[in-house]
Amino acid sequence: MNNSVAAKPIEYRDLIKEVYIDPIRTVVVIDDEFPSLDGLIAEKWYEENGKCGTKEDADKVRDILAACRHKDRRWLVDVHDGKKISTDDDQCIASHLHQSDLMILDYHLDGNEGSGDKAIAILRELATNDHFNMVIVYTKGYGNDAGDLDCVIREIALGLTSNKSGLVLNHQSLNKVTEYLEEWEDEEEGITDKLKATIDENAYLAVNHQLKIDWKKIEKTPEFQEAVLLFESNPNKPSKFKNSLFLRWLVHEQQKKLESKLSSNNLGHVGFRYSENGINWIRTSRLFITVIHKEQNTPDSLPDKLVEALNHWQPEPHRLLMAKMRAALDTRGALAEEEVLDNPCLQAAWFEELLIEDASQRKLNVNKTIERHWEGLGDSVQAEVASFTSKMTDYLCDLDPVEAYKIHCPDGSNSNKTENLAAANCYHCTKAIEGNHLTTGHVLKIGAEFWLCLSPACDLEPGQEKGWLKSLKPNMPFKAVQLHNADIENALKNVNY
Repeated sequence: MNNSVAAKPIEYRDLIKEVYIDPIRTVVVIDDEFPSLDGLIAEKWYEENGKCGTKEDADKVRDILAACRHKDRRWLVDVHDGKKISTDDDQCIASHLHQSDLMILDYHLDGNEGSGDKAIAILRELATNDHFNMVIVYTKGYGNDAGDLDCVIREIALGLTSNKSGLVLNHQSLNKVTEYLEEWEDEEEGITDKLKATIDENAYLAVNHQLKIDWKKIEKTPEFQEAVLLFESNPNKPSKFKNSLFLRWLVHEQQKKLESKLSSNNLGHVGFRYSENGINWIRTSRLFITVIHKEQNTPDSLPDKLVEALNHWQPEPHRLLMAKMRAALDTRGALAEEEVLDNPCLQAAWFEELLIEDASQRKLNVNKTIERHWEGLGDSVQAEVASFTSKMTDYLCDLDPVEAYKIHCPDGSNSNKTENLAAANCYHCTKAIEGNHLTTGHVLKIGAEFWLCLSPACDLEPGQEKGWLKSLKPNMPFKAVQLHNADIENALKNVNY
């Protein structure tokens, strides 16, 4: 009899947890109702008003601390009471508050009746730093109804969205719409305001967050149906006056109206989803946020809620792989570092290379050493990353191919295969320029022409000049071939695999 237990099938949320949740080590909690260590010290020892909060507030902090310090997590936690936080982009929060792996942020930092401006200022700052930041906005929302969280989500999405120049109408188009509306106003007073009222913040966000705006498709979306019907109800509408121009004018006006709520800096593409079964998210390239209701979710449920939101977002498999590599380097980089530092002979040899008189050769030596260290770091995490990737591919291969594309690569199923192959070929065969001198594979732009260097790298090393080549110093001859434009499909047929 076989007593072995079948392995539990891998779920995508398990991979997400391994990549985004397991590496968490530090947490910052910011809530104006919570007592902080700074406040306790100020009140206890310096007789200052430290705003330590009520016992109920202290109980909530204790519950959050217990959840973060659970034996499965053991996260280091700091609590901030939200004081000295301004909405000024240059002086938003102390630098140490955004050097954490996870932030738990109250939305109303000026009391429950206040605005979310301070919280949005913090989120904007997090969206500009060099780390991938995760935030749980833990709030009562605008009432006890969880549905009110959608208002918080919308305000955050707007606050992270920047003014889009492509949505600004040029003067000629604006004058054309204005003239038409003036004529319509003569027949129906107040029609301009009625038209503007047909779209709201949701409609604006739906357009702003599109990477490629197709006004014909936008015309058919639910957010613009009322506007289109009202516009087409005018029997005197000129036949040449297209609906798309009218919709562009509406969005143009809405953007002007929302200017004070939008970010003055471009924080990249913003994506978001309203609450669906209690799960929601907002993201930029460097920030992931989920909004969770304080009264309906206990602190110990927050990590699972974050995983659910991440899973609903469905980050691409390649994104998971890159995130795993980043996390593995963070945890195992010290081991690779120790292997180098424990070799005194290697350090002595490298130190000698730093002290040579030739500045060009010294810079070359430094770059070679850095390149070798990067290889060492990659080698130190390769086994761990390969193990993770194996689990991920096992999960993907267990899915029906059509379903796998639909869930994890929706753009790939309908994309042009030729363009896909071209993108893959470009990624695998090119990289950014590096080094201090010309070498094999460098592409040169000379005037309007492009040339590819073919000379062997060893012949291009500084100091390799011999014989008649010495008379050319500081110049050096090299072989190159001119590149010409080619049709992608024909070029791919001749690719060497």
